[in-house]
Amino acid sequence: MKKQNTARGTTSENSRRQFLKLAGYGTLGLITSGFWPRLNHSAAKENSGTISETEFLPDLDISLVAQPDEVTILPGKPTLVWRYHAIVHKGDKNRVIELPHSYLGPMIKANQGDKIRVRFKNQIPDKSIVHWHGLHVPAIMDGHPRFYLTMRHMQWSINGRVFQMEDVGDDEIVQLGSKEIWEFNNNGGGMMHMMNMPHPIHLHGKQFRVIERNGVMHNGYVDEGWKDTVLLMPGERIRILVDFNDYPGMFLYHCHNLEHEDMGMMRNYYVKV
Repeated sequence: MKKQNTARGTTSENSRRQFLKLAGYGTLGLITSGFWPRLNHSAAKENSGTISETEFLPDLDISLVAQPDEVTILPGKPTLVWRYHAIVHKGDKNRVIELPHSYLGPMIKANQGDKIRVRFKNQIPDKSIVHWHGLHVPAIMDGHPRFYLTMRHMQWSINGRVFQMEDVGDDEIVQLGSKEIWEFNNNGGGMMHMMNMPHPIHLHGKQFRVIERNGVMHNGYVDEGWKDTVLLMPGERIRILVDFNDYPGMFLYHCHNLEHEDMGMMRNYYVKV
């Protein structure tokens, strides 16, 4: 699908590595009622300290602390990581679930209509933000056609392009209020196709539906329902339906394998008014 819009691409001195640092090293999940896993590792005990009140009275008031930690990922010595820790100030502490033996952020159980206050405290030696999975938020709160997933010159790419801080291609500009079908094709690439690998594709700011999957088929897919991430195995092609009906601005889409996005498999898309 060819776009005729003018790209809003500019050059930035910020490197992709700096961006990933700004984006933090953990992801935070927010789970809505009906998809709540049976976990019993609730967040740290409630803090009895005084919390200042405002006109906004939350049902759940929590602090998120970004802090260094150690986690056993592979056999042997623990790995030094940066992760989120949650403290519940008000509300049911069992609605905030920390994942033991993991570097991922906590999960938050929220029901429709709930009011939630999140206080972010950064205790890592670098700037950081929070990116939410499961929420539709404006671009400023988000942490900032056909797409072929390949590897060239030891860099992963999308449509032959790698990440640049503020670059947007013609086919990465969409109109607010429109619906589009995006097609992702994992045709591999690289020397003798030795670098064919799975790619979990994640869109910031949107949820979508998988409407078609072709190519090398595998059992066990769950393509029904709303998604913000979809797995694409080598040799597969998928088509997703995305409704750009809420917020304008710049958002990211990328492979959710950290090594792949770190090597360039991450791009911006721009929703224009």
